[in-house]
Amino acid sequence: MTANQKRVRQARCALKAYGHNRHPVRTDFYETEEAITDLIADLYHLAQSENIDVEAVARQALEHFKAELIADTNPDSLKRTPNRITSWQI
Repeated sequence: MTANQKRVRQARCALKAYGHNRHPVRTDFYETEEAITDLIADLYHLAQSENIDVEAVARQALEHFKAELIADTNPDSLKRTPNRITSWQI
């Protein structure tokens, strides 16, 4: 199982719990695009209530997603090389 397959499994568990909490009668809710949208929106509300910059979180999450896609298909892309400056080196 790849790292991204594990991430999908974890997200599916979170979405299932969210869907069950929101709609205990609808067993299919956690698999829908609507559920994903609602969960993300509710997480934004949580972030805002904690004085967290929602747009910054959204941008960072998308960057993590893109990096994880690349890393899962090309693990060598994350290897540290002396000729490459990355954020961990700064």
